[in-house]
Amino acid sequence: MVFKDGWQPAETAEHNAEVVWRWTKKDAVLAVKNPHRDAVFYLDLDSPGASLHDAQQVQVTLGGQTVDQFTVKPDEPRLLRKVTLLAAQMGNDDMTELKIAVDKAFVPAQATGSNSKDPRELGVRVFHAFVDPR
Repeated sequence: MVFKDGWQPAETAEHNAEVVWRWTKKDAVLAVKNPHRDAVFYLDLDSPGASLHDAQQVQVTLGGQTVDQFTVKPDEPRLLRKVTLLAAQMGNDDMTELKIAVDKAFVPAQATGSNSKDPRELGVRVFHAFVDPR
């Protein structure tokens, strides 16, 4: 899996180096090896910071087709999305791309009442993304 456009650098939890995540920007692209058969896309994510932003609508697309759409509410437990990907949707190339789009990204430094100096555009926080061929 390759984190292409729209990703912030990986971060590690302060008190547990085994917990790693990457923030998306408003739109983020993952390139994955095409298994050339049906698969399940696992997406483990959340969106902390209720004081910085509202709920976000997330859309996952493959080949221009929406394969999943859901809401992420700030400060709720992590979500694990399991999305069926059909071989026909992934095409015939050796690699295929999944796009994760958020309706509202936020910049912590620009949030009302925030003391943050973080100038990054943030979408959702992704802990794991994995395509499992069936």
